[in-house]
Amino acid sequence: MKDLDTRIFKLLKQKPFTLNELSDMLRISENNVRQYIKLLREKGVDIKHKDNIYNIISSENTSKFYVYSPASTKKIERTIAISSDWHIGSVQHDKEGLEECVYTAKDLGVEFIVHSGDMHDGYGVYHGQLNNLITWDINRQTDMSAQEIETLGINIYGIGGNHDFSYTKQNGARPTGMLARKTKLFHDMGDFQADFVLDGIEIRMLHGDGGNAYALSYSAQKYLRNLAEGTPEQVPDMLAIGHFHTNPVFQIYGCLVIHPSNFQKPNDYMIRRGLRGARGLYVLEMETQNGSLLDYDIKFIGARTD
Repeated sequence: MKDLDTRIFKLLKQKPFTLNELSDMLRISENNVRQYIKLLREKGVDIKHKDNIYNIISSENTSKFYVYSPASTKKIERTIAISSDWHIGSVQHDKEGLEECVYTAKDLGVEFIVHSGDMHDGYGVYHGQLNNLITWDINRQTDMSAQEIETLGINIYGIGGNHDFSYTKQNGARPTGMLARKTKLFHDMGDFQADFVLDGIEIRMLHGDGGNAYALSYSAQKYLRNLAEGTPEQVPDMLAIGHFHTNPVFQIYGCLVIHPSNFQKPNDYMIRRGLRGARGLYVLEMETQNGSLLDYDIKFIGARTD
């Protein structure tokens, strides 16, 4: 039978099932069911079981809170890079520009990269995407990204964006989870949003949606305004917002907002959606103490254009 792992994923999204129930419904042995569940787990699907009952933890809109380092009474200086939207697997992925910018960032003392989603180009995101893909296969796209990250030789803490999530919607596979198993340099932080705490400073990785508004800052402003007016304690110190392929930086509601740009050369779809901006990444030098940002300097490292 075809795509039994996908069928099991869809069944477990509805409700928990026992191993025997899955075996009866799919007309395969319990041992085969275990093998397909193992395959789903290898793809990043979070399947739990207790007392022979299996259930799935939905990855939609999951958010992680990860403390890299707590606040310190001492002054701490850090240099990190903030990036997003590499779209590996796309014909338009700017591999040369990415490598040049990351190597420049490493020369500036960057310790690691915070990545705000769409590491991969995915599949089935928009009509005609096949024309813009080197490969549609999740294993090949994650092989390509793992090889690229190993070549770059730097730790990356990243979330999945809507292009990554295209696979999850189809069959539960999570490319960022698969990537984390293929290279120890990539750390999977969930889908769409995660809070990364560095020396007590909360850096929120967020992957937006839709096209660009009349003002490049509007999406982040609206997001932070809703937090500030409803749950002000949830406003992060920094917001690294991906998806829009642009690179404005500004402060609002006590939050430093960074649009980390992208490494995808524009195609027809991106131009239609207004997802078109300078390619590159940001290098952020920061000084902190007691969980407060004392000083910072941010520099855009741009890729050479064609």
